[in-house]
Amino acid sequence: MLKKEDFIMFCILIVSMQKMSFHEKLFVNSSYMKFSHRFFGINRVINKLNDDPKDILELGCGNGITTNFIVKKFPKARIVALDYDADQIEIAQKKKLNNVEFIVGDASDLKFKDGTFDMVIESLAFHHVKDYKKAIKETYRVLRKDGQFIVFDIATRSIPFFNWIEKHPTYFSKNEFIDELKSVGFKISKHGGRFKFWVHAVK
Repeated sequence: MLKKEDFIMFCILIVSMQKMSFHEKLFVNSSYMKFSHRFFGINRVINKLNDDPKDILELGCGNGITTNFIVKKFPKARIVALDYDADQIEIAQKKKLNNVEFIVGDASDLKFKDGTFDMVIESLAFHHVKDYKKAIKETYRVLRKDGQFIVFDIATRSIPFFNWIEKHPTYFSKNEFIDELKSVGFKISKHGGRFKFWVHAVK
């Protein structure tokens, strides 16, 4: 039986598996989603960190809800917050967060030089990315030596519902995701969860 927070993440996933309609975006951009991200999502993961990164890249920033948590945790950092959906970026830009640049971009084709960031944070983004393996490689490339990759995502293969439909490259288990991180050179520092999981990896 799913825990309450797991059910919330399952609902997020169902929304994310297709192009969002107007009504779905209302749900994703709601204060309810802010609550779930704060208490059950990436905010819980980054609050465990004791680092002081100078340059942070957020992948899949959406409308900036998660970006706001990152700003509060790392107020001195320069943050580039990226999302594939231009409409979501337009909403995020209206928040006018300090030291944040919101941009439209593709996680599997990052337009940054090698070694640009000290930290990359990914929250519920890679299960949207068709070529998530390439996105992991791109993340590794844009990180500096000893840079950190903070992952919070959903193990899509762990959901029985998706065993009934055709497999897609985006579907991964937690272990498959971790194996892919290792294959490009990441060292796994810590990880937790199963259905919804988090990983702390170091270049």
